[in-house]
Amino acid sequence: MDVCFQIKRDKNDIVTVTNTKMKDHEPPLPASYKMNVVDLLNNDSLPLTDEDGEKITSVILEPTNTVLKGNIKLNPNDETALSCLSETLKFNGKEPLPAITDFCTSSQLSTPSKVVSLEQWRLLACGRIAVNSKPDATDKTKAHALNTAFKRSCEKLENLGLIKSESGFVWLAKN
Repeated sequence: MDVCFQIKRDKNDIVTVTNTKMKDHEPPLPASYKMNVVDLLNNDSLPLTDEDGEKITSVILEPTNTVLKGNIKLNPNDETALSCLSETLKFNGKEPLPAITDFCTSSQLSTPSKVVSLEQWRLLACGRIAVNSKPDATDKTKAHALNTAFKRSCEKLENLGLIKSESGFVWLAKN
């Protein structure tokens, strides 16, 4: 078996699909969907029924940013990046610019109390993230590996809904 996925549904009808095995490729991030039951309709837009007169239904899955907390698996670099963001916010956090406030309002998100520049966060995180590189690797190669690892962690944390970013600034998402 080369690929394996786990599917879980919570009490709010959120279905999360999580990759548990991926051979030879980077595993995809968990994806969550809201289950919406709908009546199936005939050509006259009337509900279809079975032989007992019961309505025939189906499910439409709508993508959502909600991820079941039990499915979140962060690797050590993701955890390092997340703790570095918390630390950077604590010591260097600033009030959000109007562009971020407007973004949050238009996206129906809570406006953060503090944000930091992506660059401030990257500098701290890249100093702590671990990458495997050959002993004879150049500084440029090591820097590229660190930046790639940081970028992957950023994307994962944002896709999991743990962080938000806009206009070159980043903050912790409110749960």
